[in-house]
Amino acid sequence: FRDNNRFEYYRMSRNQQNPPPPNDVLRYLVEAKLLGQDTTVHSKVAEYAIHVLISDESQYTVYRTLKEIAQVHAALVTHFPVEAGYFSSKEKVIPDCPVKKTIFGIQKSSSNENKFERQLNTYLKNLPALPASIVKSEIMKYFFKLGPRDREHD
Repeated sequence: FRDNNRFEYYRMSRNQQNPPPPNDVLRYLVEAKLLGQDTTVHSKVAEYAIHVLISDESQYTVYRTLKEIAQVHAALVTHFPVEAGYFSSKEKVIPDCPVKKTIFGIQKSSSNENKFERQLNTYLKNLPALPASIVKSEIMKYFFKLGPRDREHD
């Protein structure tokens, strides 16, 4: 495959040195909702706050860049080509992502920020409704995993 970035999430999740803990097997995404662009981050790259509800009822907010969103989408459609509609549009269940990776960099589907955020929120809300094989995949678990820059809710 030519584009190694596409498989970043998949490769990282398949790392044999760090297998997921046993109790992590039953954890999967139940709900994702865009909270908006985070303006408090002291980074040059814009991050979007996403509220996440996991099957064990834990809730937290993850912060992801547009590049990370585009990469996870690319990993999903590459790892699940049937569900991405590569062979038949009738079998397509993975929604179109409003973030595209092009030769010019990351591009939004709309220059209007409100419209773009509505499209991104719709995309994120549709992810938990995908087939269990996708929702429980290591790609999804890794993307929505609580990390050091994320915030856990009480």
